[in-house]
Amino acid sequence: MFKLTEVQRAYAAGIVDGEGCLTMCRSKDIRGRETYRPVLMVETTSLSLQTWLVSTFGKGWCARKRQFGNHKDRYLWCLSKKADLKEICLLIEPYVVIKRKHVEVMLDYLGKPYLHSGGRRAPIQNHLEEYRAYREIFAGLNFRGVKEKDRVNSGKPHMGGNPEPSRVETRKVQRLLEDGTPSLITSMSALPVRDDIVQAG
Repeated sequence: MFKLTEVQRAYAAGIVDGEGCLTMCRSKDIRGRETYRPVLMVETTSLSLQTWLVSTFGKGWCARKRQFGNHKDRYLWCLSKKADLKEICLLIEPYVVIKRKHVEVMLDYLGKPYLHSGGRRAPIQNHLEEYRAYREIFAGLNFRGVKEKDRVNSGKPHMGGNPEPSRVETRKVQRLLEDGTPSLITSMSALPVRDDIVQAG
């Protein structure tokens, strides 16, 4: 159980609002069946922020993504364990602004026991349509750019935009989850940030 002060809860909500992504990762198992997993990701160029996340929550996985030229290295913190994810969402729910709907949808999903019981794979195969629906909801919430209907109403030209902004990050995290937690860092070809914070919990 996470023990956060009111100030820490508000600060964590601000991080999720500004740097976080709540989404539903989709992948396939060795039999080619669809699998889904809820994920909270925070990607930042600040090592001190990632260190704060690890030291505050003590859970999740971290990786450093090497950048080149004048770009700073990026640090990824990922949390996918359902019980921890639900607890964090409940802690930050009163304080989030931008990602309020994301948190509400995630809590709605996590509040349905029949989606999480009966083994790791069975509930997914039994409720594929519902998993797909949640994934589509998150894709819509995470949309960047002007949606077609908004473009028509505003009269502004369409500037493009990825219909699912977290797609690149989601694919990377999917590979991490598929490879299993012991090989999370190496599977991403990312170097550990520091030995004492690469693995938390």
